[in-house]
Amino acid sequence: MQRRLFSKKLFFLFIILYAMLLSESCTIGMMFNTRRVTFNTVLDSTIIGIIPGEIGNIKKRNAHNSSLYADQTRMSVHKKSIDTLTTNIRNYTIVQNKKGYLPSSTPIKRTRFNGLKIIDFAIPAAYIMALTNMKVSPDDPSFYPITIYYPIFGLWANLLPGPWVTYKGKFMLPALIPIKYREDGENRVYIKSLTVDSVNSLVPQEYSNLSSFKRHEPKYRPKNYHLGNTSVAKSDIKDSLNHLLKKWGYIDTTSFFVRLYSGSYLATCEVKSHADIYIGRSDCVIMNCMWSLYTPEGDKKLVEYSTCDTSSWFSAYGAEATTDVMVRSLNNFLKNQDAVRLLKEKYVPPTTPVKIIDTTVVTSIIKPTAADSVKSLSEALEAVVTIKQKDVFFSGCIISSDGYVLTNAHLLNTDVDNADVYVHFSDGDSATAKFVKINSVYDMALYKINKGGRYKSFSPDTSRALRLGDEIYAIGTAQDLDLRQTMTKGIVSAKRKIKDKTLIQFDASINRGSSGGALVTKNGHLIGIINTRLVGDNIQGIGFAIPAYYINEALGLGTN
Repeated sequence: MQRRLFSKKLFFLFIILYAMLLSESCTIGMMFNTRRVTFNTVLDSTIIGIIPGEIGNIKKRNAHNSSLYADQTRMSVHKKSIDTLTTNIRNYTIVQNKKGYLPSSTPIKRTRFNGLKIIDFAIPAAYIMALTNMKVSPDDPSFYPITIYYPIFGLWANLLPGPWVTYKGKFMLPALIPIKYREDGENRVYIKSLTVDSVNSLVPQEYSNLSSFKRHEPKYRPKNYHLGNTSVAKSDIKDSLNHLLKKWGYIDTTSFFVRLYSGSYLATCEVKSHADIYIGRSDCVIMNCMWSLYTPEGDKKLVEYSTCDTSSWFSAYGAEATTDVMVRSLNNFLKNQDAVRLLKEKYVPPTTPVKIIDTTVVTSIIKPTAADSVKSLSEALEAVVTIKQKDVFFSGCIISSDGYVLTNAHLLNTDVDNADVYVHFSDGDSATAKFVKINSVYDMALYKINKGGRYKSFSPDTSRALRLGDEIYAIGTAQDLDLRQTMTKGIVSAKRKIKDKTLIQFDASINRGSSGGALVTKNGHLIGIINTRLVGDNIQGIGFAIPAYYINEALGLGTN
């Protein structure tokens, strides 16, 4: 009897200790919840970052699980790195970085059976064996709580909580892709435009795991189930890619203005198709792009190259994966043999910078009618239009009463020989316009509206009497078509000399879409064509315009 009482006391003490263990780390199997893993890399000295993902049971999160691998990095030696992973964390993201290579991120999950979990069955098994050896009588009042309740509780506590799968012992990480840096003697490159086909509205695809993704077996999705679609933010990605081209040496950073007049080749990208792939909380993007390389004048296509690239895997949806795949596509394009050959050849600019498609004499610009000339700010709003070409929009200035429109040459994103555009007026009406002339050296292009009628038009000021501190107004489309003909006020801040040309610096607020718009006086006189602006977190109120007195010189028009 005393022996049995002692066994019961010992067992209750064991239950208390086991409950303490259960509250801290789920099961006894969790005492062995770490796994030594070897990561094999293709290159030595690759920086490996380990980012923990989803905790197996959020209620059992503790300091060990949540911070053990935060910001942990290792350098692979002899193409090998050994780390310890926590089994309770369902997935990790392994990030690779090496100077001169594009970074890569790879998700890993628990896929191997956790043999240590079988140890948990030893607890109820040993307890039942102890009861059998003690020969407890069914008439004993303690029989039921000891033989029934505690084994059931022990089995439930061991079967449900805790991981039954763990990580493999070895992972082969994908090879990193070398970056195509600019070589000495190669020409410069600037990305002029990025357009997206209508496939941007494709519904994403979800897969159960990497194996089903490789087998092209999407996961069944209920009728009302919907995943968020990746948005290809064209302007942001274009700026990011041009920033990378600076780092890779393809854009001269010695001066802000050097891109405008440095003779850089112009690259365009059209996203033909893209698909968003989701596996759990991981996301990657597959994208097909058509890259084109143009002469610095933008009037001749030299190379066309199609790419198909897949981004790394990311734990967040959309933005990072989209930018990553565009970077890989750009790098792939720069490695194309035809592009490399052209960039290494010495470029000889044409003898005349003006390209003319329509040889009709533009007499209406020489003698604009007085009734249709802009004489006030309200009339200036009518003479500024929004030009839309595929998914890109910008601004333009009507400079003749029969519908000739002036804009920036660098805004055109297709072969100008076939580049009809849509012109949207201040009253909500619209019409198509035909390309007439372009001069990329002066960054000017001329279109003719295909719709007959009389239009309010600017009489460009050719007096060159502009003074610092003069009050000016900027008119253009700001960010969205619904904000067309937006007017802001400022002053002439400076006149900047770039090589043999002058730009007007002003402080009136302008936004994406304002390029090609009008810079006017308080009387509505056109003194400049809005050209560009400085963009940055700590930069405000710095815009530039091409003086109106260059119009005749650039396009051979007899303006007043």
